[in-house]
Amino acid sequence: MNELKVIWALLLTGLLVTAGCMVTGAGSDKASQTPEPMVEQQMPQPIEYMNAHVQGPIVVVLPGSVKSTSAAFTKRITVEKVADLGEAELTRANFRVLDRTGLGDALNDMTLVVNMGDASALKKLKKGKFKTTKWFAKFDILRAEKMAGAKEGLDDGSVNSIFGSIVGDTQASETIPPTEISDSIEVEGPWIIGLRLIILDAGTLEQVSAGYFEDQMELGRTEGVTPGTLNPESDGMALESLVHYLVQKAVANLDNKK
Repeated sequence: MNELKVIWALLLTGLLVTAGCMVTGAGSDKASQTPEPMVEQQMPQPIEYMNAHVQGPIVVVLPGSVKSTSAAFTKRITVEKVADLGEAELTRANFRVLDRTGLGDALNDMTLVVNMGDASALKKLKKGKFKTTKWFAKFDILRAEKMAGAKEGLDDGSVNSIFGSIVGDTQASETIPPTEISDSIEVEGPWIIGLRLIILDAGTLEQVSAGYFEDQMELGRTEGVTPGTLNPESDGMALESLVHYLVQKAVANLDNKK
């Protein structure tokens, strides 16, 4: 009886290793063809802004927009998250940024007025902390899509089928929720993301500066596809790193115009 248990344990271990290799090795042949820059699953390293020694004007970052056909992207990257990244990088570049959290409901009113382009209504709101504001900044994600032909690896049905044959269908579905497996696979692979930074004069709403920054970036194979090692948080961090990279490029371009 003990011998049968040992044999069963060895067979189970072999199947798990095989399942992992089937997934993690699927894209190894294409590693050298991935687009640049390669962004790993961590936040980009801080960059040195060349004119950070020059203090910029007072800026308020208004909520922008996030446009993407990918539910995996919009679920992880929100308007608030993009604005937070913009505030952080503008502060590092030595712009005087007013914290959005301290502006209360006035921020919503100001955002509505700016989006409408109503300069007359703007004058009524230019009080309090907004009184000394020189610029409004908006970071918009205008494009975020996974490039065609990028999907590889096992889908959620294949993974659960392998696990179901080993430990039972009920336990397999509880171990790795199908929706989370699908999200991990959807995130993985080459992406193309485009970000726009618009700077508006806080007194007239005239456009001071505008720039569009787009890049192709490879999101590395995540652990989420390997049975039993799902890590949705690392997927979200990896996507955020792609957006953060473009925010840095946009702020660096603005910093150079000081």
